[in-house]
Amino acid sequence: MIENKVYEPIRKKIEEWIDYDVHKPDVPYRGNEKVHDEYRRWHDRDCILTGGDLNADTMFSLWRPLANTIIRLHDKNVIQGGKYKFIRELMKDDNMEKYLPAGQPVVKKLSLLFELGMGRENVFLLPDRKLNPARGRRPYEDYMPVFLLESFGDGAFARYWQNEEDYIQWIIREHLEVFFDGDIVPGNIKDLSGAGDIRKSFAPDGIQAMELPFFPQLFQRDISSVIYRTSTTPIQSADCFITITDEVI
Repeated sequence: MIENKVYEPIRKKIEEWIDYDVHKPDVPYRGNEKVHDEYRRWHDRDCILTGGDLNADTMFSLWRPLANTIIRLHDKNVIQGGKYKFIRELMKDDNMEKYLPAGQPVVKKLSLLFELGMGRENVFLLPDRKLNPARGRRPYEDYMPVFLLESFGDGAFARYWQNEEDYIQWIIREHLEVFFDGDIVPGNIKDLSGAGDIRKSFAPDGIQAMELPFFPQLFQRDISSVIYRTSTTPIQSADCFITITDEVI
């Protein structure tokens, strides 16, 4: 029973990923934008949690910590064929128990992350949908500190706001001030990875000190406004640190 509870949020999210992939429109996006957008509006969790807002985006994807946790426990060669092929394999027979042993502390923390990461606290509204793919590309890779930094001044994403005051008001509106240690200025962005450089998501020694990856930030954002609370499980953020190898899938 305890083991089933550990796997419950992980299975739920994987089922969502597979269901979305299976039922998505079987036509190219270009030329069929409206069809794809309407499908995403009512089937993508980010959009559902925001009433069908297509500007909604996940702060961080749960796929990467899932993949990296399995790599940490086993080997990078375990994950073959890409995300969707692997998660389908993970759901077969007893593969979940095989690759994610319930007794491992890291798996219990991963389970908590999945529960919290599927909530409104892991979703924000971008000022422009184009930011969704843009912030996921290298060298940004959806890492919040560098995304926030590159939105100041003459940064790569600054053009998506009218001016810096507009950007700061967006941060406050989206409850992202938890990523700053004090005033909302570039020099106060928190170094989540411990790398000594907020542009780097990996620590110098090759160990990523990701709080899976933003556990305390999600927890603080969660309690900053009641509209962000969707989970009923109490999370103790101080207990949710994890180190994983810097293999990136």
